[in-house]
Amino acid sequence: MGCHFNPNMFNTLRWSVWGQQIWALVGAVAALTTMAILLGKFNNQPVFNQMGVTLNAIISVLSVAVKAAVAFVLSECMAQWKWILYAREDRLMIDFDRLDGAARGPLGSLRVLSRTKGASIAQFGAVLTIVALALDPLAQQLLRLREAIVYDKSNNDTSALISRAAEYSLGVAHTEKTHFTNLTWDWERNASITTAEFEFWNITTSIPPSMEGAIMSGFYKSPEELQRETLFRCSSGNCTFESFVTLGVCHRCTDLSANLTRMPGNYDELLNTIKPYHTANTPGIIVNGSTMYATGFSLPNGHYIANTEGCQPFHRQKCNSESYTTTSFGTGNPNKTVTMTDIDTLLWSMSIIYADIKALNASGALKDLDPWSEEPQPPEVTWPNVSLKALECGLYYCAKRITSKVENGRLEETVAEIANTKRSEFSWDLPKNIYMNINDKYDRIPPEYRAPPDELRSLEFHKLWSVVTKNPLEIVKASKEDDWQMQSSRNQVTIQSESVKSISAYIQTLFRWEPWFNDTKVRAQLSRLEGMENAVGFNGASFGPVKSLYAVAQPPALHRLVSLSRSDFAGVSAVFESMAMSMTNEIRRTHEDADVARNGMNTMTYEGLVGSTVVLYEVKWQWIALHVTVLTLACTLMLMTIINTGSNVDVPLWKSSSLAALRRGNDIGGLLKDSGKSVADMEDAARKMYMSGRRIDVEETKYQGKQYSNLVQSKRASQIDLSEGLAETSTTDTVEERFEPPRPVVP
Repeated sequence: MGCHFNPNMFNTLRWSVWGQQIWALVGAVAALTTMAILLGKFNNQPVFNQMGVTLNAIISVLSVAVKAAVAFVLSECMAQWKWILYAREDRLMIDFDRLDGAARGPLGSLRVLSRTKGASIAQFGAVLTIVALALDPLAQQLLRLREAIVYDKSNNDTSALISRAAEYSLGVAHTEKTHFTNLTWDWERNASITTAEFEFWNITTSIPPSMEGAIMSGFYKSPEELQRETLFRCSSGNCTFESFVTLGVCHRCTDLSANLTRMPGNYDELLNTIKPYHTANTPGIIVNGSTMYATGFSLPNGHYIANTEGCQPFHRQKCNSESYTTTSFGTGNPNKTVTMTDIDTLLWSMSIIYADIKALNASGALKDLDPWSEEPQPPEVTWPNVSLKALECGLYYCAKRITSKVENGRLEETVAEIANTKRSEFSWDLPKNIYMNINDKYDRIPPEYRAPPDELRSLEFHKLWSVVTKNPLEIVKASKEDDWQMQSSRNQVTIQSESVKSISAYIQTLFRWEPWFNDTKVRAQLSRLEGMENAVGFNGASFGPVKSLYAVAQPPALHRLVSLSRSDFAGVSAVFESMAMSMTNEIRRTHEDADVARNGMNTMTYEGLVGSTVVLYEVKWQWIALHVTVLTLACTLMLMTIINTGSNVDVPLWKSSSLAALRRGNDIGGLLKDSGKSVADMEDAARKMYMSGRRIDVEETKYQGKQYSNLVQSKRASQIDLSEGLAETSTTDTVEERFEPPRPVVP
């Protein structure tokens, strides 16, 4: 029977009829809402235990409340559906018992699902009844416990400190003035006469041993190892720090292999000037007019490498000059570099031209020559048919933004150079307070103490030009929006002039061969070559032959930088990266004289948060979906039950009332009067007769029931296996499906 409007609908919707069920649903919604609020509030919060009551217990109680309310509503709806179904049509009496059992729990619901036909909504309610059993177990999955670290500010018992530096002032650059006065004696006046006065300045430098060690660490320590050397204090072993700005040293490396160019002209006279090998007794040699030919390769700044043609530089065979395997040019002047011209805080840049060692090793060209060996000799690699590579790496002062975190006592830092920085307006200029230095006479000092215009802004140390006092080097931000949060009100980092000079002087002793530095004879020969008029030349080299992974180098540190074991861009770049990181660590650790006395303990000034291990609640929200789904579907089932009850005037609104069942039994008469007294006998009889919500002729129904019983027994005789595999007196159930039992006769 379809659903349609009926005046009985209003009676069905009366509050007194469905009030308990509505209140149950309201209570379930309230309990579920409270559960969700509590879970949301305590998610990722520490575990609490107030007076022995835990959050798990509260959630379990609320879940049971939801389940009880839903079970009550489902029970009443299932009970009402037995009256709805029998009011619609005549049905087997056994269905009444099954539906009544479904109203009492999941076992009866299973019987409805497996045996009852034509009752889809009732079966839907049976499914909900079974699914509701899972609410309690799944509620236990809502809350998990996990260990986490909670960070808080340090107190008297805890501390989180890390070092940073806004200024560096260590290092000595001592200038000593010498005054000479030339006197003559005037015999007529019997007095001395001053004929000339001379002033000379000498500068000596030194850096702290700790900074020397930091620079040398770049040759043998990896960035990962150096990262753990940062000075910090974390009492709990787990700390975190907001990003901060510190003074440091940055690096940049560029592959210049594509910039190498074979230069025209004969480089033989130039090589002879560097280290003479032309003599009057040398066969085939014309002094000052060599008949030999040497070829050179150059970078755009004039840094070059050259060898005699036909020379085997790695075995030093057929070489008249030195066999150059590598050359380098180091400078602190950005104007003399290839790719560092935009860096106005350059400490040191170094371009290197070197052989492709991997290619030579692959060809076997680096094997030792042994003319007496029966094994094949290595292939000859002669100049200029040598695969060359080039790079340029530089170190420069910078401001770094660092984010630090300590986990299990191990420091991890994310370091990034702050972009868009620049020198301050008067950085590295002559001081305005002339009484503090010798610059009050700067306009009168000899010209050799004055830097040329292209060197005036350079940070490179010079034994003459560096006697002049300079303002500190100040690095400031270019954008006002970026707040460095420094201790001072000014967003800048500073390196004192003596520190700049002394560090530059030390770097030069490592990476520059002093005898070649600015040699006038070499420069004169170099300027005669086409395209090399303003060339920088080279001030470091390594020579063949190469034996046991070693080659003689000047300066010796060049061999540590470029060798057979470290002969590619990645290897050299890693050295400069490590050197920059190590120097930054040292600047952060000790940046003034007082720090040296306490080994840098006073430099740990930046405070962070101290972490402590706590147990937190973790909510798995996906497990609450079943509660929401079951509650929503229970509301839907109740609404469908109300609609189907009110749409049919023949449907009594009796739900699970036992009195109603007794009354209906009286109305339909004694259908089960002749059955046995056991439940099985009554169920067997109920499977054979139909019942409806209307009054029936009992005697006629009994007569037809007997005929039906005889029919079943005759069929049983012909199909002996009819009873196998069927549950709960299933012989009659099977016959129900194949033969239509007698329907009650309505008078």
